[in-house]
Amino acid sequence: MYKINVLDKTITSRRMFMEILHKCALFITILGALIWGVIGIFNFNIVSEFTNSNTVSNTLYTLIGLAGIFNIGLLFRRLEDKNKIRNAR
Repeated sequence: MYKINVLDKTITSRRMFMEILHKCALFITILGALIWGVIGIFNFNIVSEFTNSNTVSNTLYTLIGLAGIFNIGLLFRRLEDKNKIRNAR
C-alpha cells in the first residue's frame, strides 16, 4: 500500500511539473505572437527598443522559438485524453 502512495505522488508531481511547463511555454509563445503582431501591424520592434544588445534579443527570440517547438505537442494531444486523466483522479 505504501509503494502505491509513493508512486501516485511521483506521478502527480510529474504531471504538475509538466502542466506548469506547458503553461509557461504557452505564455511565452503567446508573448512571441504578440511581439510579431506589433512588428507586422505597426512596423515597431518592441524587443529592440527595450534591449540594446543583440545577444539579449537573440536569446529572447530563441526562447520564444523553443517554446513554440515545445507547444507543437499540443497539436497532437487529444481532448479525450485530458478528460480521462481528470476522471481517473
